[in-house]
Amino acid sequence: MANFFKNLLLSLNITRLEQHLDVRVKLLNKTSKAPIGGEGYTVRFYDKDQRDNDFLGEGSLDEAGVADVRFHPKAMQDGFEDNNDQQETTPDIYFELLKDGKVLFTSAVWDDVDYEKYASFDLQHGQVIDFGTFLIDVD
Repeated sequence: MANFFKNLLLSLNITRLEQHLDVRVKLLNKTSKAPIGGEGYTVRFYDKDQRDNDFLGEGSLDEAGVADVRFHPKAMQDGFEDNNDQQETTPDIYFELLKDGKVLFTSAVWDDVDYEKYASFDLQHGQVIDFGTFLIDVD
């Protein structure tokens, strides 16, 4: 039985290295407090770097105004990194809310997001960081 648990832990560690990461936000209309969403709305997440920001992924908003976007850790390596000598492991994440391709809102940047330290983990989504709820003026 001890070997079973040892092998299970080893497989979880290997899976963890290959897994995707999730970012999640909830967006509400600042005036009405109603969830933002529907046709034409998109949320895009980026990793801010010195020159070229890395596109992490995009998604729509569900009926509760939640955008949950999954990306592979390799997406953090696509642009010019802040430190070329090391692989980036803590992205500087921000998001944009778009309506029909036009940017309506850009969040502040969360510097050095440490998934190992702050993410919750579940078997369905992997490591998830929920950045909380934002009240956005969309009127």
